[in-house]
Amino acid sequence: MELLFKHKQVTSYMTPDVRTLEDKETVFNAVETMVHYNISCIVITRDKKAVGIITERDIIRRVILENKDFKRVRIREVMSSPLISKPSNTRINDVIELMSRYAIRRLVIVDDDTIKGVITHTDIVRMSNKYIEIIEIVKLYFYVLIGIGIISSTYLLLRLWIYKW
Repeated sequence: MELLFKHKQVTSYMTPDVRTLEDKETVFNAVETMVHYNISCIVITRDKKAVGIITERDIIRRVILENKDFKRVRIREVMSSPLISKPSNTRINDVIELMSRYAIRRLVIVDDDTIKGVITHTDIVRMSNKYIEIIEIVKLYFYVLIGIGIISSTYLLLRLWIYKW
C-alpha cells in the first residue's frame, strides 16, 4: 500500500485549520478551546512560533492525575515539547515513519515558522481506509477479468474441441 501514497504530500491529508494558544495561557483555557472546537489538541506558540503541543492525554496525565489546579497551571508546564514538526512538502510515507519512530499521534506541519496544519493518526487511518477500499475494488475488477478470461478460454477450447469432432 505504501506505493499508493509514496509520492503524496502531507498537505493532501492534514487538517489545515489549527487552533493555537500562547504557552503563558492556563490549561483551563486549553480545555475551554478543546471543548468549544471539539478538538483533541492545540498547538502552543511563543511569539507566534510553534513551540509545543498540548493534548487531552497531556492534561489527564500531567494535570488531573497529579491533582494540579488547571486554572492556575500554565500550558508551558505540561505541554509536549520540543515540538516535532515537518514542512508541508514532506511525503506522507515519511510522516508515517516519523510518527511511528517517535510514537507520536499528531505531527505539526510548519513552513518558515508558519503553522500550516496538523496530521493525526486518525487522518492516516482515514487515508488508509480509502486506499484499502480502492484496492478491494481493483481486486474485484481483476477477479472479474480473470473470470471472463477463464470463461473465454473455456469457450475457445470447447469450440476447438467441437470443430475437431
